[in-house]
Parts: sequence; structure tokens; C-alpha cells
Amino acid sequence: MRTPHIVPLSQQALTVLDTLRTLTRGSAWLFPGDRNAKKPMSDNTILKAVERMEYKGRMTGHGFRGLASTILHE
Repeated sequence: MRTPHIVPLSQQALTVLDTLRTLTRGSAWLFPGDRNAKKPMSDNTILKAVERMEYKGRMTGHGFRGLASTILHE
């Protein structure tokens, strides 16, 4: 991108991000890898979580992002 993409966040969102920072113990990632905090959480981690929630075959990690985006824009 040639220009920065700036998104203002609510105080509640900033509080959640600050909480995540304390939980990740200084990792550069808000969702670090389970085995290596220097790498981001893998796609397989998200897929396994979807499977455990019994949404396998009906929803994807990206689908949850799209659903959240739709709801938040309403």
C-alpha cells in the first residue's frame, strides 16, 4: 500500500488489545504460535478450533472473519 491504512479503534478494542499483549508475554504477535512465540498462530490452529466447536464442513476461520465483518458493519 502506498498510504497507511489507519483505523480508529474504540477504547474497548484498545483494552482488549492491551490484555492480549500481557497474555502473549512480549511476543510481537497478538496470536503467537503455540510452539514458537516468534511465529504467528498457524492456519491449522484455527481450523482445529473450528473443528472442536463442531463447525467442521460448515464454517472456516476466514468465514468467521467475514461473519464478524458483516455483523460489525450493520
